[in-house]
Amino acid sequence: MKQRIIIIGGMGPQASLELHRRMIQQALADGAKDGTDFPHIVHLSLPVPDFIANESRRSEALEIIINELKNIDASMDDVIIIACNTAHLLQPDIEQRLNIRITSMVDAAIDYVSRHYKTIRLLASPTTIRTGLYDKPLKAAGVTVLTPDKDEEQALEVIIRAVISGQTISQAALDKIPITAQSEQANAVNYINNYPSSPPVLLGCTELSCAFAEKPNTIDPINILLRYLTIKGVL
Repeated sequence: MKQRIIIIGGMGPQASLELHRRMIQQALADGAKDGTDFPHIVHLSLPVPDFIANESRRSEALEIIINELKNIDASMDDVIIIACNTAHLLQPDIEQRLNIRITSMVDAAIDYVSRHYKTIRLLASPTTIRTGLYDKPLKAAGVTVLTPDKDEEQALEVIIRAVISGQTISQAALDKIPITAQSEQANAVNYINNYPSSPPVLLGCTELSCAFAEKPNTIDPINILLRYLTIKGVL
């Protein structure tokens, strides 16, 4: 029996679906041909309240996640993954309450970045930026972290909300993010002027992994996690 992978998803559902989809793609790339070749995945797409925008609902969100994990008897034998970067803020509470271990996409990305880069640009939700989920450990490891300015923060919020709701991302928002500056040469010039060494961009929000999939000069925590799981023989 293959080791069970539990995806704690729904925050938002498009992003956790993207993680699930890439897991299946990885299995196909590794030669999967029939049902027994694919990973055993339990995808919990949970209607969790938006505790990221409204922190007063954090406890409510935590209880929903914990109850669902109890319902499927999650244990140390499982590979448990949180599909949302920002929701990793709940990881310590989940682990302590249920005596389980979560395979952290954030920790995998921090480990990878700290071993390969001296400077990165971080694009993430305002909560991820404010809490230092990525900034603090990366800076402690000697990595210079460039964070969004106010205009970029607002544009990122628009992009994240568009992905969650399945809406088309506005070009006005995309044009404010340097890695998407492909429609106008002036934007590319501004990017070079502002960031002459063109540091790679860490996509610190799973919705941004959806929006900017396969963009050059990006570091995608989903892909880092998949490589880790492949090396560990889980996928």
